[in-house]
Amino acid sequence: MTIKLGGVVNPVDNKEKGSAFTIQTYANEEGDINIDQLVQSASTLFPKLKCVYPCKDCAASDDNFCQSCWISQPNEFKYLFVDTGKCLRSCPAGYTRDNEDTYLCIPCDSSCSTCKDEDKTDCITCAPLFPKKLSGTSNCLVDCTKGYF
Repeated sequence: MTIKLGGVVNPVDNKEKGSAFTIQTYANEEGDINIDQLVQSASTLFPKLKCVYPCKDCAASDDNFCQSCWISQPNEFKYLFVDTGKCLRSCPAGYTRDNEDTYLCIPCDSSCSTCKDEDKTDCITCAPLFPKKLSGTSNCLVDCTKGYF
């Protein structure tokens, strides 16, 4: 979205009273999820962003450490990797998305090096300590069970 303002003049008598106007953008029609705002200060407009995009919510002490991500478009940075506070396009190897609407990246089961999306126990590849994959399943084992080799 692009917003262009032209011919806007801050009257001289408003300058000593503070900001003459504020522009705010919202993520929803109700106007309760504020994305950002532009506030006039002296003669320049400065963006006042709560968090650095793609963070929706961030730590109070660090506007670049995400606690949630914007989830609006496919292929956007909507997966939250809690360990680093980063929003990613997909979860890193060894992690999968939880089954919730939060899109948190959670670790795969300890038997998996990589696992399928939304199922931390469905191993694609096995972890070094669980080198045997049970035939016909996604289960990784320390050693073959009785009757298998």
